[in-house]
Amino acid sequence: MGHIDIKSRVLTLSDRLDNVRYAITILLRASRKYFILYWLLSVGMAFVPFVPLYLWKQLLNSLADFQNSGTKKLFFLIVISAAVYFVFMFVEKLLDTIQNIVSYKYNDEIDFYIDNLLIDTTVKADLAFFDSSTLRDKMNHAAGLIGGVTKQIPTFLFETIQMLVWNIVSLVIFSQINVFFPF
Repeated sequence: MGHIDIKSRVLTLSDRLDNVRYAITILLRASRKYFILYWLLSVGMAFVPFVPLYLWKQLLNSLADFQNSGTKKLFFLIVISAAVYFVFMFVEKLLDTIQNIVSYKYNDEIDFYIDNLLIDTTVKADLAFFDSSTLRDKMNHAAGLIGGVTKQIPTFLFETIQMLVWNIVSLVIFSQINVFFPF
C-alpha cells in the first residue's frame, strides 16, 4: 500500500468556495429564469410566517376596540381583517404549490444541463479511450458528484436566503417590542 498524503487531499476554504461558485454558475446556466423565479419565491415565502401574526394582531385589536365602542366602522374592519386573513391563507398555499412546481421544473433543467455537460465531455474524449470502462467509471463518478452537489446547492442557497430574511424581520419586530434594544 502506498502512502497517502492527507494534506494534499484536504480542500482549502478557497477551493470549497470555488466549487460553490462553479455549482452556482451551473445552476444559473441551467436556467436563469427558474433560478431567479425560485429566488424570488424564496424571499417572498420568507415573509409568509409573519403576515398571519400581523393579521391576527389587527383582528384581535379590532375585536377589543369593537367590544369597547361597538361602531360599524370597527365591525367592518373586523370583517375585512378576517377576509384578508382567509385570502392570505389561500395565497400562502398557492405560493407553496407554485414553489414546488418551480423547484420540480428547475431540477429537470439542472439534470438536462448536467447531462449535456457530461455528453459534451464524453464526446471530447479520445476515440481509443471512448469505449473503456475507465471513462465510463469516471463519467458515472462525475455525474454522481455533480448531480448530488447541484441538487443540494439550490436548497441550501434558498433556505439560507429565507433564514436571513426571517432573522432580519424578527430582529425588526423584536426591536419594536423591546425597550432595551435601541433601534
